[in-house]
Amino acid sequence: MKKYINILASLAIASSGMFASCSLDLDNPDGPTATGYFNEQDKFVLNMVGITQEWRSDFDINMMRNAGELRSGIYSPVTSGIDGSMLDGIEAVNNVLDAAHPQFTNFANFYGTIGNLNALLYYADRNAGVFNSESARSYLKGMAYGMRAYLYFQLHKMYGTCPLRTEPDVLLGNFNAVALAMPRAEAEAVLNQIKEDVKNSIKEFEAGAGFNDQRVMGKNYWNPTATQMLAGEVYLWSGKVSTGNHKATPADVTTAKGYFEEVTKAGYSMMPNYADVFDAAKKAANTEVIFSTYYGYGVNTANWYFQSFWNPTTGQAQGIFWACYGEDGITPTAYANRLGRYINTEGKQVNNNLWYHGPGNVVNRYQYRNAVWYQYNELDTRRDANFMDNYLATNEENGVQADGETPIEGASPVNFIADFNKNERNLAGLFFFKYKGELQNSNLQGTNDMIYYRLPLAYMYLAEIANYEGNNSDVEKYINMVRQRAYADNWDEATLGYKAGSFRENEVAILQEKTREFVGEGQRWWDIRRLTTVKDGEDKDHLLFQPESCAGFGLDATNPYYNEVCLRINDLPNCPLVTNVPVLDYATQKQMALWPINTALVSDVVLQTPGY
Repeated sequence: MKKYINILASLAIASSGMFASCSLDLDNPDGPTATGYFNEQDKFVLNMVGITQEWRSDFDINMMRNAGELRSGIYSPVTSGIDGSMLDGIEAVNNVLDAAHPQFTNFANFYGTIGNLNALLYYADRNAGVFNSESARSYLKGMAYGMRAYLYFQLHKMYGTCPLRTEPDVLLGNFNAVALAMPRAEAEAVLNQIKEDVKNSIKEFEAGAGFNDQRVMGKNYWNPTATQMLAGEVYLWSGKVSTGNHKATPADVTTAKGYFEEVTKAGYSMMPNYADVFDAAKKAANTEVIFSTYYGYGVNTANWYFQSFWNPTTGQAQGIFWACYGEDGITPTAYANRLGRYINTEGKQVNNNLWYHGPGNVVNRYQYRNAVWYQYNELDTRRDANFMDNYLATNEENGVQADGETPIEGASPVNFIADFNKNERNLAGLFFFKYKGELQNSNLQGTNDMIYYRLPLAYMYLAEIANYEGNNSDVEKYINMVRQRAYADNWDEATLGYKAGSFRENEVAILQEKTREFVGEGQRWWDIRRLTTVKDGEDKDHLLFQPESCAGFGLDATNPYYNEVCLRINDLPNCPLVTNVPVLDYATQKQMALWPINTALVSDVVLQTPGY
């Protein structure tokens, strides 16, 4: 299976205008070739299993963090993290993009999987007679159309234009590299293909309603509601974002609304407790996840979010900062221990909590801005579910004088504070702790599924569409449906509920609510690209180019306890909170709304992204 996937991936690179040589016996009916592999229904099913595994391996990190968040203004731009580790992805965080620094190569390497999907679709029609039922063929085609649409939609959002390959030309015998070279299709053509694919996916899923092979069913595989979510995203983007020769089409926003409303009728419901959505032990009973990729014991348990954890055996922050967590390493407390330690009531250090074990051999490589933490109300349960906050110790608590270095005679560092007031402390920084994993043999394992779509996302899109329609009542309705769960027993709509305002104010509120709810789920970059200060405005009006995209927008910069990352109390004057700097400057960086392609791809056929 893996061999087959790898072969098709290499072929697909050739068919996207990126050349590769290969030699296959396409007439061998039993070999790992297209003809031999698509000659019975079970092989089609296993092919889809393999494509989904490939998706998990290749795209979780690229779609969620690298493309969906890293450039969106919420990651720390410094090179050294809170635990002393050198942070990764700093060029992307600081939006250093050009042909020599494209951040992705070969169109993010999406074409290997696109090629596999093209082959499945082609042979599902050519070899229709090998299926046990028409519903099986239709359901698998529905999956393939939906997944291909998703990948092309990512390419459209990232690059605007891209080679548009929908047939497995190499598998059909075309080995001519010159003939296979394909220019980037215009934006409108790419969008039209995506729209056609989502419509075909919906149609095929409807025809495949009787199919019930559990090997490719459920939330860990592409499914009918995932296509409905994708269709809504596609039409909302098409309705609000102009790219190349595509002009934003307001009627598409109305079309998007219909798809999201179908999602809300599909039988999903929000989990009562926000933290439970990401509890690996409860994922089987999760009622709100629509599509996710599976992780479990023995199945790639070191996913990308582990690179935002802190390992006490290698990190340099242990014992330096204050952390307010109980013995389990998860439950927030009113008292503080030194980071990575827990002092019990007898004054003895205990090292058996979840956090202490760490993910093993991984140090913190990606760090969020402190401003992200400040944007939460302290009654919002999402704050403590998503992050582990750590605070600066004062010089006196460290047993040193005001210079931060000279020891105080007879003094020793303080290791425990019974009554710790976070509101009168300066943050040292945050560790991302949304996907906590599970302990196995005293090791923390990343068994959380990676979530692409869940029900509250549809609610937030409906809030955005309501704002576009001028329906403030529904703006409040949908935002508060999401917010209410976050506040749990503290919820009081009169004091904590969102009160709708102007178009601009509502768009910003949607951005901030989504950042609080979906941090780590690959949403914010696309949000600031799509949300706008003016209905049907110009490119420059998108939040990407406006102060509202700043992670600290709306915060009180004069608050003496608000700062960006500082590692010592004495450094605080040099760590001001930034509140009004847009992610990109329209005058000098507008081309960076899209990514460049790497220099090796550029040719007379495949042109560079405009502006680079």
